[in-house]
Amino acid sequence: MDCASKNGVEDVRDIIEESKHKPFDCKYKIFIMDECHMLSTGANNALLKILEEPPEWVIFIFCTTDPQKVIGTIHSRVQKLAFKKVSVPDLVSNMKRILSNEGITTYTEEALTYIARLAKGGVRDSVTTLEKCYDYDTNINIENVITATAGGVTEDMLMNFMSLIYDKKAKESILALNDIYMSGIDMALFNKLFKEFIQDCIIYLIVLNGNITTLSENAIQILNSGRFDRVILGDILQSYNNKNGNLFSDEMKVMIEGWIIKVCT
Repeated sequence: MDCASKNGVEDVRDIIEESKHKPFDCKYKIFIMDECHMLSTGANNALLKILEEPPEWVIFIFCTTDPQKVIGTIHSRVQKLAFKKVSVPDLVSNMKRILSNEGITTYTEEALTYIARLAKGGVRDSVTTLEKCYDYDTNINIENVITATAGGVTEDMLMNFMSLIYDKKAKESILALNDIYMSGIDMALFNKLFKEFIQDCIIYLIVLNGNITTLSENAIQILNSGRFDRVILGDILQSYNNKNGNLFSDEMKVMIEGWIIKVCT
C-alpha cells in the first residue's frame, strides 16, 4: 500500500480485515506499507493491536525514508533494518545490467558514473534518472545527462561562471549571467545548482574523491590542475550564501547581479 496516497483509517482497516484470513496457497501473507511515515494518526492507532499480536501467517513490512517521523508505538513493535547507501561502482554495475537487458548500448561509462553520483547511494534514484536521460536522448553521454538532469544548466556553464567570479571579472560575469537568463533558464534553479557546484568543488579539493560529489571527470581534471584554491572558493561560497531570501526568477537575477558587483569590484 502506498501510504502517501492511502493513509487513512479505512485503508488500514481493509488490510487488517484481510490479514485475518489464512492464505490458501502459500505460508504467509505479506503487507508492504510503503512511505509508512505518511500514515495518519488514526491509521497508526488502528494498526497497533495487530502489530502487537499479529496472526502467525502475517508479515508487515514498513518502508520509509524518514524513520524519525514514524510514531514511537510503531517503532517499539517492529524489527528495524537500516539499508546502507549503495556505492557508485555498484550503482553503475546495476545500470549496466538494466541497459544490457534492454539491449541498449548507446551509453558511456562517464555518463553512468555521473548518474550514480547524482543518486547519492539510492538505487531507485539512479534508475529513475537513467530512464529520464534515455527519454531525453537515447545517446546517454555526459553532455545529454547533464542537460536532462539540470534543466538546461550545464556543468560547463557553472564552471565558466565560477571561473569568472574567481578571477573577479565583473563585466564578463554579468554578461554570462545575462546570457544564462536570456536562454530561458530559471534563475532560482541556477542559484540552487551554482551553490551546490561550488560546494562540490570545495569538497573534492578537500577529500580528492569524486565519488562523493556530482562532478564529472572533466570538472575533476580542471580542479586537479590547481586552477582553484579551496580557501578562496570557500570565501566565495560563504559570500554567495549570505545573499538575501528566496526570490522569484527575475528577482533572483537582480540579486545575483548585485552579488557579482559586490565580490568582483
